[in-house]
Amino acid sequence: MKTKINTDYLSPDNERFYIEYFELLIRRLTNMSSSLNLENKDDTEFKLRLRNNMKAFEYLNELLFRNEKLSETAVITTANIVNNDSLYISKDYRKVGDHIIDSNVYISEPVAIQRDVLTLLSKYENEWNKMDPFEKEARFHIEFIRIHPFEDGNGRTSRLLLNFNLLKQLQAPVIITNDLIEYYHDYIRDNDVEGMTNLFRIQSTKENEIMKELYGKYNQSMDNNGKTL
Repeated sequence: MKTKINTDYLSPDNERFYIEYFELLIRRLTNMSSSLNLENKDDTEFKLRLRNNMKAFEYLNELLFRNEKLSETAVITTANIVNNDSLYISKDYRKVGDHIIDSNVYISEPVAIQRDVLTLLSKYENEWNKMDPFEKEARFHIEFIRIHPFEDGNGRTSRLLLNFNLLKQLQAPVIITNDLIEYYHDYIRDNDVEGMTNLFRIQSTKENEIMKELYGKYNQSMDNNGKTL
């Protein structure tokens, strides 16, 4: 299974391609969030979430192209952008709650959130730095969700961070499609790192094929008067 992306995809010479691809990626990620969270919400809320997800990933892209590590500041800033239009949601770390709603998964106590996030970031950069990239991302993703640092938007924030981390390692992004959502939640609930690792690897392989196809169309369009993807 090939997950390593062609470095040309992120080349400054192909800025138009990666801008258009990232817009498509975030739209698909937001559709995934819609199926999870927005079944009874109107189109206006979807558009707001799409706009905020776009802005959050633009922020992460700036870090990506500056080759910056994921930091506590980056995590908080991403979540604040994601939650920008959420009414009655406090910015920064969560100040209430001890379990995920509609779940028996217990999460970090508010007073422990900063400590737990910093510990997770340290493990990611130090203990896990030689680990298979998909196992590393699976561990980070599950632990992040189970810390649940923010009042809202933890899933959306975690999936943006997941794809930032993968692209930083030149691995294709991951989209959790509707047919896999139940498995995805089960892996989080059961702390199943192996299951999540396999899911991420398979979906990254599929996304690499999508990127390859889109890049081919992009090159063809450049030869045909610059049509868009």
